[in-house]
Amino acid sequence: MRAEDTAGNRGPYSSTATAITQGAAEPISYRQSNYAVPQTPQSVVTVAFTTAQSAGSLNVVAIGWNDATSQVVSVTDSRGNTYTPASAATVQPGIQSQVIYYAANIAAGTNTVTVTFNAAASYPDVRIAEYRGIDGVTPVDAARGAFGTGTSANSGTVTTTVANALLVGASYTQSVTTGPGSGFTSRMITSPNGSILEDRIVTTVGSYAAEGAAQGPGKVGRELPVHQAANIVLPEYRFRNIHAVRASVDVTAGPPACLSGSAFRHSSRPRRAHPAARRQRRGRRRETGR
Repeated sequence: MRAEDTAGNRGPYSSTATAITQGAAEPISYRQSNYAVPQTPQSVVTVAFTTAQSAGSLNVVAIGWNDATSQVVSVTDSRGNTYTPASAATVQPGIQSQVIYYAANIAAGTNTVTVTFNAAASYPDVRIAEYRGIDGVTPVDAARGAFGTGTSANSGTVTTTVANALLVGASYTQSVTTGPGSGFTSRMITSPNGSILEDRIVTTVGSYAAEGAAQGPGKVGRELPVHQAANIVLPEYRFRNIHAVRASVDVTAGPPACLSGSAFRHSSRPRRAHPAARRQRRGRRRETGR
């Protein structure tokens, strides 16, 4: 862009002007998942994504373990993404624990997730999943966890505040989960642990619970399966492809300048001279008598 005075003289080029544009929201979609289930106590568990990840995706890491004393101290990955717990760990006293972490706006490339406990955890169960189209600014809308006994694991209800959202549910059980809850899609059931990771896309604001069918009796001899379930709500990515470049014009020298460009409204009327130029012409006419 260049400045132009009333006589048609052009100044130097200014910075490029670019309009601010807002692209359409990217649809929510599932990309890939994997898990690791070491059968001996571990203080560190690693699990790799099977294919390279895409920039801007969201990672979910569901972690269950078979004691109520160990704790997760960190979740990291080989791309340097930052992981945050969706909510506090759900701890079933004297039995088991589960927590869900997430990382938003991840870096692209091959990736391995590492979960570190403060002590060797019994039967750790780490499930990872990649999703697209999740809001990168406020990726978690709500979260809930619960525990109990029975033939169906249930997280308890969460109430969404946005219309388009992804529900991600996970369970850790003393028996085996046999399938997803109503409306959910199973992304994995770990073997031999039998823990599920499931998801569901919802398009209306409401209250939802993550469920999973559990088979009994439990492997520790309980009459009914003992289980935990957790559910997090991930809103749709609201905005993307936002670009803004400032424009500047050098008008420090010469007469006042006006701007011309495609971003300005076009007028078919003749261009009027600047007031200072009009005054100069009137002065010359008086001197010449015209």
